[in-house]
Amino acid sequence: MKTIARKEKDERVREKDERVREKDERVRENQRRSRERKREYVASLEARLAEYDKNGVQANIELQSKARAVFEENKILRKLLVEVGVSDAEIQNAITPPTSLEETVSNSSCRSRFAIYSSFAQQSFLP
Repeated sequence: MKTIARKEKDERVREKDERVREKDERVRENQRRSRERKREYVASLEARLAEYDKNGVQANIELQSKARAVFEENKILRKLLVEVGVSDAEIQNAITPPTSLEETVSNSSCRSRFAIYSSFAQQSFLP
């Protein structure tokens, strides 16, 4: 009897050990898959970051180029305004945003003068 009970006990222990091993294997496999998913996710984030960096650098280069073009255009326009009699102070006053109602009125009269100078400049350059 003891041998049968002993065999049954040994069998239960082996079954339990087998279940524990299987569970441990499942846990290890799940951990491995989780690490693999994490590696793939990090790789995709790194690829996206590289793409954003590349696009950001290109956008920055384009922005700088356009800013230089605007700067050069502004220099030419300022020179033309000075040639038709608009002073640097008037130009600066016209492009500076007003902080009060009084400055708004002053800027509007400056803009009116600018419109007069502009029409004069256009007429004088016609053949």
